[in-house]
Amino acid sequence: MSDKAIPAIESETARIRTVASVHHKRWQFRGMSWVFLQSEGLSATQSHTQFAESYWGTPLNTRENEMKKVLLASTALVLTAGVAAADVSLGGSANFGLKYDGGATGDNTTLHYEVDFGISGSGTTDSGIAFGASIDLDQQIAADGNPTPTTDQGITDPEVFISGSFGTLTVGALDHASDQFGIADVGFDGIGVDDDADSLRGAGGAQANVTYEYVFGDVSFLVSYHTIEDDLGVAVAYSGSQFSAGIGYVTDDSTGEDTITVDGSASFGDVTVGAIFSDWSGGASSFGVEGSYSTGATTITAVYGTIDTAGNDDDYGIGVAYDLGGGAELAGGIGSVNGETKADLGLNLSF
Repeated sequence: MSDKAIPAIESETARIRTVASVHHKRWQFRGMSWVFLQSEGLSATQSHTQFAESYWGTPLNTRENEMKKVLLASTALVLTAGVAAADVSLGGSANFGLKYDGGATGDNTTLHYEVDFGISGSGTTDSGIAFGASIDLDQQIAADGNPTPTTDQGITDPEVFISGSFGTLTVGALDHASDQFGIADVGFDGIGVDDDADSLRGAGGAQANVTYEYVFGDVSFLVSYHTIEDDLGVAVAYSGSQFSAGIGYVTDDSTGEDTITVDGSASFGDVTVGAIFSDWSGGASSFGVEGSYSTGATTITAVYGTIDTAGNDDDYGIGVAYDLGGGAELAGGIGSVNGETKADLGLNLSF
């Protein structure tokens, strides 16, 4: 071999290793092993051959190495086929705006913003059983009237599920069965007019890390349970085109208390009304009602909520939201929460 040929071989080997390295990382991240190399004008066979050459470190030109190339390429094809059968998606939302709290110490008006991304993956077995998992990536910054903002962030709400004709079984950081019920809040981030009305649904603090749901037609049956805390919840809900209703029962094992919640809503053209009532065995009940009217891109919502415990004032508020299109919404609200004036105005973004 001539001296001139040696640098050429070394250069080509380096190029192969570089392209294959990028190709391998692309395959790991995106689950599509040929996309990058094919954009360079290489066939699928060439891409996996170069992947094999980069793995073994030298050009493969012996019969033994040819067999290694075939085995590596076949393995990559099998792995790629497995990844292609799954569905991984990324979605998210964000908001920012101003919040006003008449009862806050320090600044009454503060800047608020938060970001929430969700990653979910799903697939289906050969027998037709669906499965999947999801996590949230959250960060929230809120001054809350204090000089030093509070920050809530991290990976939250991990969930894993399997689903089939038998129903859906989910494990993870979950909500109790009656958490699906409730009334709306007003504002871009919410000022809290729904808090009292919704506060007793969980019997004071019930949790769940396992749920089972079975849906038949417009009716759903949901059971929630926490394997450590022994909290239990059961709910039945009906959801039609114009009317929905539900009833739930939740127990908090740590206190021995329970709550029965009844919820319903109805739509009449551009008008929607809803209500919730909870009766807690600890000696309190709560009630809330909401109404909204939509015209074009604008929705106006009014909410009232109350809880019959000492020292709590009734909550009420009104809010307006305008759909800007493309996943953006301008929203604001004002009201009274436990005797204090609260308001907010900002943008909600979804993508």
